[in-house]
Amino acid sequence: MSRIRKIVILVSLVNLFIFQSVNVLADNQIASDSFTHEEIVDSLEDDPKDMTLVEELRKDLDETTYIEIRIYEKENSGLTKAGYKTKLGTYTYRVKDKKTGTTLIKYVLTGKFRYNGKTCSCTEALGKTTHLVKNRYSVQNDSAVVSGDTAIGYFYCTNIKTKKKFGGTFKIRISKNGTIFYP
Repeated sequence: MSRIRKIVILVSLVNLFIFQSVNVLADNQIASDSFTHEEIVDSLEDDPKDMTLVEELRKDLDETTYIEIRIYEKENSGLTKAGYKTKLGTYTYRVKDKKTGTTLIKYVLTGKFRYNGKTCSCTEALGKTTHLVKNRYSVQNDSAVVSGDTAIGYFYCTNIKTKKKFGGTFKIRISKNGTIFYP
């Protein structure tokens, strides 16, 4: 009897060590539904290093400035505790000087999303305006909200000299299979 008992204890200990190491590995791979500090900082950079440029557009605003729109994405590794994959989408709206290419004002909308093939949602949205040339623009609205599977950003401002208003409502949306849209 004592021999069988020793074997059972030994097998139990071996199983305990095996399962502990698996749990530790899984805990290191858990992704967060919320923004990390690194994700926020990276998404606000002019060229986010850990994100892929998906699209770039340029539109004339007036005779001296143009709007540059850049769209970035990032697939995060690991799963959330609920088994979802996570993804970031960033919509960057810059007003630039035509002669110098200098950015005068910038609005960045970043959304964090989760999906698993059956459901999807936007878990967090961040809207941030940066004035790079002071006393040139007056911002009426720069905010962001979450609505279901969509991050919605509002950016409206006025050129103080010309009184010309511009901006808009920007959206980043995710599908159940993880495709991000910028409607």
